[in-house]
Amino acid sequence: MLGYYEKTNKFSIDRFFTISTPWSGHSAATKGLKYAPVAIPVWEDIAPESVFMKDLFSSPLPEETRHFLLFGFK
Repeated sequence: MLGYYEKTNKFSIDRFFTISTPWSGHSAATKGLKYAPVAIPVWEDIAPESVFMKDLFSSPLPEETRHFLLFGFK
């Protein structure tokens, strides 16, 4: 893969793992931004209505990228 990067200045990701990812954002981030005396910067990105969350799915993963979704419950 390094050789490919050196020649094209591009790289590819063949496997993409996500673990308990809040794909729709998290409403607690919105509450934190609104009510906390000091907001944590990442809350701006994971608030459901954020620009980041809206842009997250604007382009699909490349066909060669396999996505593995790991999650937990309770």
